[in-house]
Amino acid sequence: WNLLQPDVSNTLLTAGIGAGANRAVASLASDRSFALLYTPGGGALTVSLAALAGPNVAARWYDPASGTYSTVSGSPFVASGSRVFSPGGSNSAGDSDWALVLESVP
Repeated sequence: WNLLQPDVSNTLLTAGIGAGANRAVASLASDRSFALLYTPGGGALTVSLAALAGPNVAARWYDPASGTYSTVSGSPFVASGSRVFSPGGSNSAGDSDWALVLESVP
């Protein structure tokens, strides 16, 4: 956790940020080994996978209501370009908030 830095320049989270109570936020480890993104409104997030060290990026959705993870279909992805991630509905409590966990993997 001590490596996390907020993505204030939107180099990691490039679209789907939103505003107000539905504003998505992102943070990237200073060594680019992992990133955490949070969407309170459950919207699609466009992420620059090139921001991570790679060479590949494993992606999982975290359900904050149940404490469970689900692997994003097609993961891991090559750590280049951008990709849109959508949580695909309500979490286990029927709410719309989700966290996206990205990790650099070989």
